[in-house]
Amino acid sequence: MMNEQNNNPINGQSVSDDIDLGHDQQGVTEEAQRVADSIVQALDRTDSEGGKWKQRFEKKWGCQVLVGCKQRPLKVALMLLPIEEHPQKRGKRFKFLVKLPEVQNAAGVWPAIEARAERLEELGRFHKYIDWFFEGANIQKGSKRQRQVIDALLCDGPLIDATGFHLYGGHAGYLPWDHETSEGDRYLIDKPLETVLTEWIDHMEKQIVNPRERLKRDLSKIKFTLGEGKYFKRYDCAGLWSVEVDGVSFQGEWVCSTIDGKTIVLLAGHKHHLYINRLSPRLPPGTGSFRLGVEILFELTDQDFNARPGMLRIYEEMRVPPVYRSDDEELDDSTLAGLDYNTNA
Repeated sequence: MMNEQNNNPINGQSVSDDIDLGHDQQGVTEEAQRVADSIVQALDRTDSEGGKWKQRFEKKWGCQVLVGCKQRPLKVALMLLPIEEHPQKRGKRFKFLVKLPEVQNAAGVWPAIEARAERLEELGRFHKYIDWFFEGANIQKGSKRQRQVIDALLCDGPLIDATGFHLYGGHAGYLPWDHETSEGDRYLIDKPLETVLTEWIDHMEKQIVNPRERLKRDLSKIKFTLGEGKYFKRYDCAGLWSVEVDGVSFQGEWVCSTIDGKTIVLLAGHKHHLYINRLSPRLPPGTGSFRLGVEILFELTDQDFNARPGMLRIYEEMRVPPVYRSDDEELDDSTLAGLDYNTNA
Protein backbone atom coordinates (compact mmCIF):
# COMPACT_ATOMS: atom_id res chain seq x y z
CA MET A 1 0.00 0.00 0.00
CA MET A 2 2.80 2.34 0.90
CA ASN A 3 4.35 1.81 -2.49
CA GLU A 4 1.01 2.43 -4.13
CA GLN A 5 0.51 5.62 -2.12
CA ASN A 6 3.97 6.77 -3.02
CA ASN A 7 3.38 6.00 -6.64
CA ASN A 8 0.16 7.92 -6.87
CA PRO A 9 1.62 11.31 -6.03
CA ILE A 10 4.54 10.67 -8.36
CA ASN A 11 2.26 9.61 -11.16
CA GLY A 12 -0.05 12.47 -10.37
CA GLN A 13 2.79 14.94 -10.51
CA SER A 14 4.00 13.43 -13.75
CA VAL A 15 0.65 13.89 -15.42
CA SER A 16 0.45 17.41 -14.10
CA ASP A 17 3.90 18.16 -15.51
CA ASP A 18 2.82 16.84 -18.88
CA ILE A 19 -0.22 19.06 -18.82
CA ASP A 20 1.84 22.07 -17.80
CA LEU A 21 4.34 21.38 -20.52
CA GLY A 22 1.50 21.14 -22.99
CA HIS A 23 0.20 24.51 -21.89
CA ASP A 24 3.71 25.95 -22.16
CA GLN A 25 4.09 24.58 -25.67
CA GLN A 26 0.73 26.01 -26.69
CA GLY A 27 1.71 29.33 -25.17
CA VAL A 28 4.97 29.36 -27.11
CA THR A 29 3.11 28.53 -30.33
CA GLU A 30 0.53 31.26 -29.78
CA GLU A 31 3.23 33.79 -28.93
CA ALA A 32 5.27 32.80 -32.00
CA GLN A 33 2.18 33.18 -34.16
CA ARG A 34 1.41 36.57 -32.64
CA VAL A 35 4.97 37.75 -33.35
CA ALA A 36 4.83 36.38 -36.90
CA ASP A 37 1.50 38.10 -37.58
CA SER A 38 2.75 41.41 -36.22
CA ILE A 39 5.86 41.18 -38.42
CA VAL A 40 3.77 40.49 -41.53
CA GLN A 41 1.56 43.48 -40.70
CA ALA A 42 4.43 45.82 -39.78
CA LEU A 43 4.04 47.95 -42.94
CA ASP A 44 0.23 48.04 -42.90
CA ARG A 45 -0.03 51.14 -40.74
CA THR A 46 -0.18 53.95 -43.26
CA ASP A 47 0.75 56.57 -40.65
CA SER A 48 4.00 54.83 -39.68
CA GLU A 49 7.38 55.52 -41.30
CA GLY A 50 7.43 52.03 -42.79
CA GLY A 51 3.85 52.37 -44.05
CA LYS A 52 4.61 55.73 -45.67
CA TRP A 53 7.71 54.26 -47.35
CA LYS A 54 5.67 51.33 -48.67
CA GLN A 55 3.04 53.62 -50.20
CA ARG A 56 5.67 55.80 -51.88
CA PHE A 57 7.64 52.81 -53.14
CA GLU A 58 4.64 51.02 -54.63
CA LYS A 59 3.38 54.16 -56.35
CA LYS A 60 6.80 55.07 -57.74
CA TRP A 61 7.79 51.66 -59.07
CA GLY A 62 4.41 50.03 -59.76
CA CYS A 63 4.89 46.91 -57.66
CA GLN A 64 3.49 45.29 -54.52
CA VAL A 65 5.47 45.24 -51.26
CA LEU A 66 4.87 42.43 -48.74
CA VAL A 67 6.62 41.16 -45.62
CA GLY A 68 6.93 37.39 -45.33
CA CYS A 69 7.56 35.50 -42.11
CA LYS A 70 8.27 31.88 -41.24
CA GLN A 71 8.52 30.33 -37.79
CA ARG A 72 10.89 27.75 -36.26
CA PRO A 73 13.40 29.10 -36.91
CA LEU A 74 12.17 32.64 -37.44
CA LYS A 75 12.81 33.90 -40.98
CA VAL A 76 11.74 37.29 -42.27
CA ALA A 77 11.97 38.68 -45.80
CA LEU A 78 10.72 41.59 -47.86
CA MET A 79 9.02 40.65 -51.12
CA LEU A 80 8.58 42.88 -54.18
CA LEU A 81 5.94 41.39 -56.46
CA PRO A 82 4.21 42.48 -59.67
CA ILE A 83 0.66 43.77 -59.43
CA GLU A 84 -1.39 41.33 -61.45
CA GLU A 85 -4.54 42.63 -63.11
CA HIS A 86 -5.60 39.09 -63.98
CA PRO A 87 -3.96 36.70 -61.44
CA GLN A 88 -5.92 33.75 -62.81
CA LYS A 89 -3.74 33.81 -65.94
CA ARG A 90 -0.70 32.96 -63.81
CA GLY A 91 1.68 34.76 -66.11
CA LYS A 92 5.39 34.44 -65.45
CA ARG A 93 6.98 37.58 -63.97
CA PHE A 94 10.11 38.79 -62.20
CA LYS A 95 9.84 38.84 -58.38
CA PHE A 96 12.25 39.80 -55.61
CA LEU A 97 12.88 38.47 -52.13
CA VAL A 98 15.22 40.25 -49.70
CA LYS A 99 16.14 38.44 -46.49
CA LEU A 100 16.00 40.40 -43.25
CA PRO A 101 17.87 38.10 -40.83
CA GLU A 102 18.20 40.71 -38.06
CA VAL A 103 14.44 41.12 -37.63
CA GLN A 104 13.08 39.43 -34.49
CA ASN A 105 9.83 41.35 -34.06
CA ALA A 106 7.63 43.94 -35.74
CA ALA A 107 9.67 46.83 -34.34
CA GLY A 108 12.71 45.65 -36.28
CA VAL A 109 11.08 45.54 -39.73
CA TRP A 110 11.31 49.22 -40.68
CA PRO A 111 14.93 49.73 -39.46
CA ALA A 112 15.96 46.69 -41.52
CA ILE A 113 14.22 48.03 -44.61
CA GLU A 114 15.53 51.55 -44.07
CA ALA A 115 19.08 50.21 -43.96
CA ARG A 116 18.50 48.70 -47.43
CA ALA A 117 16.38 51.53 -48.87
CA GLU A 118 18.92 52.70 -51.45
CA ARG A 119 19.46 49.18 -52.75
CA LEU A 120 15.73 48.52 -52.86
CA GLU A 121 15.27 51.57 -55.10
CA GLU A 122 17.40 49.84 -57.76
CA LEU A 123 15.21 46.75 -57.54
CA GLY A 124 12.16 48.96 -58.01
CA ARG A 125 13.81 50.64 -60.97
CA PHE A 126 14.39 47.27 -62.62
CA HIS A 127 10.79 46.24 -61.94
CA LYS A 128 9.45 49.37 -63.65
CA TYR A 129 11.98 49.19 -66.49
CA ILE A 130 11.19 45.57 -67.33
CA ASP A 131 7.48 46.41 -67.60
CA TRP A 132 8.35 49.30 -69.93
CA PHE A 133 10.68 47.01 -71.88
CA PHE A 134 7.96 44.39 -72.37
CA GLU A 135 5.53 47.09 -73.51
CA GLY A 136 8.06 48.65 -75.89
CA ALA A 137 8.93 45.26 -77.37
CA ASN A 138 5.21 44.51 -77.77
CA ILE A 139 5.40 41.58 -75.35
CA GLN A 140 2.03 40.97 -73.70
CA LYS A 141 1.89 40.23 -69.96
CA GLY A 142 1.37 36.55 -69.31
CA SER A 143 2.12 35.61 -72.91
CA LYS A 144 4.26 32.72 -74.08
CA ARG A 145 6.75 35.22 -75.47
CA GLN A 146 7.16 36.92 -72.09
CA ARG A 147 7.77 33.57 -70.43
CA GLN A 148 10.41 32.75 -73.03
CA VAL A 149 12.22 36.06 -72.43
CA ILE A 150 12.22 35.55 -68.63
CA ASP A 151 13.47 31.99 -69.02
CA ALA A 152 16.22 33.20 -71.35
CA LEU A 153 17.32 36.00 -69.00
CA LEU A 154 17.42 33.62 -66.03
CA CYS A 155 18.56 30.51 -67.84
CA ASP A 156 20.62 29.47 -64.80
CA GLY A 157 17.72 29.98 -62.42
CA PRO A 158 17.26 32.56 -59.63
CA LEU A 159 19.96 35.13 -58.96
CA ILE A 160 21.08 35.30 -55.32
CA ASP A 161 23.80 37.52 -53.92
CA ALA A 162 25.77 37.10 -50.72
CA THR A 163 23.59 39.61 -48.83
CA GLY A 164 20.29 37.79 -49.34
CA PHE A 165 18.90 39.69 -52.34
CA HIS A 166 17.09 37.25 -54.66
CA LEU A 167 15.57 37.60 -58.15
CA TYR A 168 13.13 34.92 -59.31
CA GLY A 169 11.15 34.31 -62.45
CA GLY A 170 7.91 32.64 -61.47
CA HIS A 171 4.19 32.50 -62.00
CA ALA A 172 2.07 35.36 -60.73
CA GLY A 173 0.05 33.15 -58.41
CA TYR A 174 3.04 32.09 -56.33
CA LEU A 175 5.08 33.99 -53.77
CA PRO A 176 8.85 33.69 -54.13
CA TRP A 177 9.19 32.78 -50.46
CA ASP A 178 8.65 29.10 -51.21
CA HIS A 179 11.35 29.11 -53.89
CA GLU A 180 14.27 29.48 -51.48
CA THR A 181 16.81 27.13 -52.92
CA SER A 182 18.26 24.39 -50.74
CA GLU A 183 21.06 23.79 -53.20
CA GLY A 184 23.66 25.90 -51.43
CA ASP A 185 25.30 28.65 -53.48
CA ARG A 186 24.41 27.21 -56.86
CA TYR A 187 23.06 30.55 -58.08
CA LEU A 188 25.23 32.82 -55.95
CA ILE A 189 26.55 35.85 -57.82
CA ASP A 190 29.78 37.61 -56.91
CA LYS A 191 28.37 41.16 -56.88
CA PRO A 192 25.30 42.86 -55.42
CA LEU A 193 22.11 41.95 -57.25
CA GLU A 194 21.20 45.58 -57.94
CA THR A 195 24.58 46.08 -59.63
CA VAL A 196 23.84 43.25 -62.06
CA LEU A 197 20.41 44.72 -62.82
CA THR A 198 21.74 48.26 -63.28
CA GLU A 199 24.39 47.03 -65.72
CA TRP A 200 21.68 45.20 -67.67
CA ILE A 201 19.48 48.30 -67.90
CA ASP A 202 22.43 50.43 -69.04
CA HIS A 203 23.15 47.92 -71.81
CA MET A 204 19.53 47.87 -72.96
CA GLU A 205 19.10 51.64 -72.96
CA LYS A 206 21.82 51.97 -75.58
CA GLN A 207 19.73 49.93 -78.03
CA ILE A 208 16.57 52.06 -78.07
CA VAL A 209 14.29 49.51 -76.52
CA ASN A 210 11.04 51.33 -77.36
CA PRO A 211 11.56 52.42 -80.98
CA ARG A 212 7.99 53.67 -81.47
CA GLU A 213 8.29 56.44 -78.92
CA ARG A 214 11.84 57.26 -79.94
CA LEU A 215 10.95 57.48 -83.64
CA LYS A 216 8.08 59.81 -82.84
CA ARG A 217 10.48 62.11 -81.02
CA ASP A 218 12.93 62.02 -83.95
CA LEU A 219 10.35 62.23 -86.73
CA SER A 220 12.18 65.14 -88.36
CA LYS A 221 15.13 62.83 -89.10
CA ILE A 222 13.11 60.18 -90.95
CA LYS A 223 13.52 60.11 -94.74
CA PHE A 224 10.24 59.38 -96.55
CA THR A 225 10.32 58.36 -100.20
CA LEU A 226 7.51 57.48 -102.58
CA GLY A 227 7.73 53.98 -103.94
CA GLU A 228 6.25 50.53 -104.04
CA GLY A 229 6.63 48.43 -100.94
CA LYS A 230 5.57 44.95 -100.02
CA TYR A 231 2.60 45.68 -97.78
CA PHE A 232 0.89 48.79 -99.21
CA LYS A 233 0.93 48.10 -102.95
CA ARG A 234 -2.71 49.04 -103.56
CA TYR A 235 -2.35 52.53 -102.06
CA ASP A 236 -1.52 55.55 -104.23
CA CYS A 237 0.25 57.42 -101.45
CA ALA A 238 2.75 54.99 -99.92
CA GLY A 239 6.46 54.33 -99.88
CA LEU A 240 9.55 53.57 -97.84
CA TRP A 241 11.16 55.25 -94.83
CA SER A 242 14.52 55.00 -93.09
CA VAL A 243 16.40 56.69 -90.27
CA GLU A 244 19.45 56.22 -88.07
CA VAL A 245 19.13 57.16 -84.40
CA ASP A 246 22.14 57.00 -82.10
CA GLY A 247 23.86 54.57 -84.45
CA VAL A 248 20.82 52.27 -84.72
CA SER A 249 19.23 51.92 -88.16
CA PHE A 250 15.49 51.59 -88.71
CA GLN A 251 13.56 51.16 -91.94
CA GLY A 252 10.19 50.12 -93.22
CA GLU A 253 7.13 51.23 -95.16
CA TRP A 254 4.59 54.01 -94.76
CA VAL A 255 1.13 54.68 -96.12
CA CYS A 256 -1.05 57.80 -96.02
CA SER A 257 -4.75 57.10 -95.88
CA THR A 258 -8.03 58.81 -94.92
CA ILE A 259 -10.60 56.72 -93.07
CA ASP A 260 -13.87 58.16 -91.73
CA GLY A 261 -12.59 61.66 -92.37
CA LYS A 262 -9.36 61.16 -90.42
CA THR A 263 -6.06 61.16 -92.30
CA ILE A 264 -3.09 59.37 -90.79
CA VAL A 265 0.30 58.10 -91.81
CA LEU A 266 0.80 54.50 -90.77
CA LEU A 267 4.43 53.63 -90.11
CA ALA A 268 5.34 49.94 -90.32
CA GLY A 269 8.88 48.81 -89.60
CA HIS A 270 10.78 45.80 -90.78
CA LYS A 271 11.49 43.77 -87.71
CA HIS A 272 14.05 45.50 -85.50
CA HIS A 273 16.30 43.25 -83.41
CA LEU A 274 17.56 43.81 -79.89
CA TYR A 275 20.54 41.95 -78.49
CA ILE A 276 19.76 41.18 -74.88
CA ASN A 277 22.36 40.18 -72.33
CA ARG A 278 21.34 37.28 -70.14
CA LEU A 279 21.36 37.82 -66.38
CA SER A 280 22.67 34.35 -65.57
CA PRO A 281 26.26 34.39 -64.32
CA ARG A 282 27.43 30.89 -65.37
CA LEU A 283 27.14 31.06 -69.15
CA PRO A 284 29.67 29.50 -71.54
CA PRO A 285 31.62 31.96 -73.75
CA GLY A 286 29.63 33.25 -76.70
CA THR A 287 26.21 32.53 -75.19
CA GLY A 288 25.75 35.69 -73.16
CA SER A 289 23.04 37.31 -75.29
CA PHE A 290 20.02 36.45 -77.38
CA ARG A 291 18.22 38.25 -80.20
CA LEU A 292 14.68 39.53 -79.83
CA GLY A 293 12.60 40.92 -82.69
CA VAL A 294 10.55 44.07 -82.05
CA GLU A 295 7.59 45.00 -84.24
CA ILE A 296 7.16 48.66 -85.23
CA LEU A 297 3.65 49.77 -86.12
CA PHE A 298 2.05 53.08 -85.17
CA GLU A 299 -0.10 55.93 -86.47
CA LEU A 300 1.03 59.52 -87.04
CA THR A 301 -1.17 62.59 -87.27
CA ASP A 302 -0.73 66.19 -88.44
CA GLN A 303 0.37 67.12 -84.95
CA ASP A 304 3.19 64.53 -85.02
CA PHE A 305 4.53 66.16 -88.19
CA ASN A 306 4.26 69.60 -86.59
CA ALA A 307 1.94 70.53 -89.45
CA ARG A 308 -1.23 72.60 -89.62
CA PRO A 309 -4.49 70.59 -89.53
CA GLY A 310 -5.29 69.01 -92.88
CA MET A 311 -1.72 68.76 -94.21
CA LEU A 312 -1.65 64.96 -94.31
CA ARG A 313 -4.85 65.03 -96.35
CA ILE A 314 -3.15 67.43 -98.75
CA TYR A 315 -0.09 65.17 -99.05
CA GLU A 316 -2.39 62.23 -99.78
CA GLU A 317 -4.27 64.14 -102.49
CA MET A 318 -0.99 65.25 -104.06
CA ARG A 319 0.46 61.73 -103.71
CA VAL A 320 3.69 62.97 -102.13
CA PRO A 321 5.59 61.80 -99.05
CA PRO A 322 4.76 63.52 -95.73
CA VAL A 323 7.15 66.22 -94.51
CA TYR A 324 8.03 67.25 -90.97
CA ARG A 325 8.03 71.04 -90.79
CA SER A 326 9.82 73.22 -88.29
CA ASP A 327 7.92 75.95 -86.47
CA ASP A 328 9.35 78.77 -88.58
CA GLU A 329 9.03 77.08 -91.97
CA GLU A 330 6.60 78.75 -94.37
CA LEU A 331 4.39 76.92 -96.84
CA ASP A 332 4.73 79.12 -99.94
CA ASP A 333 3.72 76.58 -102.57
CA SER A 334 0.89 78.13 -104.53
CA THR A 335 -0.57 74.70 -105.14
CA LEU A 336 -1.05 74.21 -101.41
CA ALA A 337 -2.44 77.69 -100.90
CA GLY A 338 -5.72 76.91 -102.59
CA LEU A 339 -6.41 73.68 -100.69
CA ASP A 340 -8.59 73.32 -97.62
CA TYR A 341 -6.41 73.07 -94.52
CA ASN A 342 -9.33 72.17 -92.26
CA THR A 343 -10.29 68.82 -93.72
CA ASN A 344 -8.52 66.96 -90.90
CA ALA A 345 -9.18 69.32 -88.00
